[in-house]
Amino acid sequence: MPRKFELTFQRGAEGRVGRWKKFYRGKAYYLGSGRGKSDLDSYREALAGWTPKNIDSKELKITRRTTTPETMTHAEVATVLRETDGLNQLCILRGLNCGMTQKDISDLLDADVSWQTGTITRKRSKTANHAGVPTVTYQLWPETFR
Repeated sequence: MPRKFELTFQRGAEGRVGRWKKFYRGKAYYLGSGRGKSDLDSYREALAGWTPKNIDSKELKITRRTTTPETMTHAEVATVLRETDGLNQLCILRGLNCGMTQKDISDLLDADVSWQTGTITRKRSKTANHAGVPTVTYQLWPETFR
């Protein structure tokens, strides 16, 4: 049964000691030294040198936010819409109606809007250049379409 190493051993030339090599993102990194592939102590030492010392730290663990984001009530949204007009109100309505961000709204083209059916058909600005991202059609509310 063949052994599987995360590092490869590079023999030393002209009396020099060999070293362990790790390829990472197309670049070679050289770690520690040893007497050969059978020198597991030097292998473990080189591998430990490659791995960050705090890899198992609970302080650096990535966690998800467990709190629910604060949202506006229907009355608060109605107040904001009542106190705004023109382009600001239209941007707020598009954000609410289509889930658009500021960038999505600013990138919206006239060709994305179907004036006959009252829809917007487009890819999100954030992911528009990625393969496999769906094109979505949003049905506009009468307030958003006016």
